[in-house]
Amino acid sequence: MKKILLATTVLAMSAGFAAADVKVSGSARMGVVYTGSVAGTDAVAGKVTAADVTAADDFDITLTAGATTAAEIAAVKAELADAQSALEAADAAVANSVAATGSSTTALDATQKSAADDVAKLEGLLASISGSAAVAGTDAKSEFSSRVRVQFDLSGTTDGGLEFGASVRADQSGQGGTANGDSTVFVSGAFGKLTMGDVAGGASDNLVGQTSGVGFTGIGDNNEIGFLGGTATAARYDYTSGNLSVSVGVGQVSAADDAMSIAAKYGADNYSVALGYSKVKGNNQVDALASATFGAATVKVRLADRDTAADMAGSLSLDYVAGALTVTAFATQNHDFAGTDTAGLGVAYDLGGGAAVKAGVADNGTTTVADAGITMSF
Repeated sequence: MKKILLATTVLAMSAGFAAADVKVSGSARMGVVYTGSVAGTDAVAGKVTAADVTAADDFDITLTAGATTAAEIAAVKAELADAQSALEAADAAVANSVAATGSSTTALDATQKSAADDVAKLEGLLASISGSAAVAGTDAKSEFSSRVRVQFDLSGTTDGGLEFGASVRADQSGQGGTANGDSTVFVSGAFGKLTMGDVAGGASDNLVGQTSGVGFTGIGDNNEIGFLGGTATAARYDYTSGNLSVSVGVGQVSAADDAMSIAAKYGADNYSVALGYSKVKGNNQVDALASATFGAATVKVRLADRDTAADMAGSLSLDYVAGALTVTAFATQNHDFAGTDTAGLGVAYDLGGGAAVKAGVADNGTTTVADAGITMSF
């Protein structure tokens, strides 16, 4: 009887899987990660420069060139607090105007911009005169590293031809609801594809993408430049026609970050170009990536311009394939808008059957990091 019950249960489960079209896949990796030593830094006493004195005069703050005093720091902090309050009031005035009339006004926008500029200037002034605390150094170390992930992809089609589905990884909580940042649910058809859930990276993240990295873990993803993401549950619309793809993303509508993004990509057999724009409250970013393949070599170039960053960020990578072996090199400038330059070199050898041996070494702008291991896809 138990055998009959077990067989019936398995059959019922199998029939459910077939009807629902559930696909299971996974990935795993294991190896060794190395992190180089980082030298510590001594504390730096605060100092007021002539430029600081001039900047403070704009806010009627009296500073004296030389060593910073506690009273001078307190004065700048007090002025910064007032400026932040003024910015909050300006933001509220713009929001109220939009809610009441559908748009802001030139005067309100000007007040908001002026308040934001004051906050930025005072934050810069405070950082300039405050000095810095001592930072302890770290020793080089090697560690074992491993991870496994199982992916479930569910899909179906209505009688009218509308496709629907969802995906989730077994290492994710499946929180769902209005804060779903760990799974996706979609509907698609001739109109395109609408996805909700873990798509807070937006349209640029979807179509622009990144240059190539190295190592079996990515060893810090020092080739990557971040996007302006939103708050989950987010939504994204994708449409493809021939070689052209477009994507539009919106963060959670009730979130205060007002996140939105739009991107387009054109891809042919051996090249592609993508351009994206994203914004959150108080910040905007333009992203571009071009990729071209010349025989066994593929070159990718990524550029990003963020309003709140002083300089643009850039990343360049080269992949060269020789049979089962792939050699990858990358270099960045102003990595992820942090003001550091990075570079890396890696190799990957395809063992077949979904397994590959990978190793890489990189300069992350502070120290040398490296890893070596095996990756597996199921």
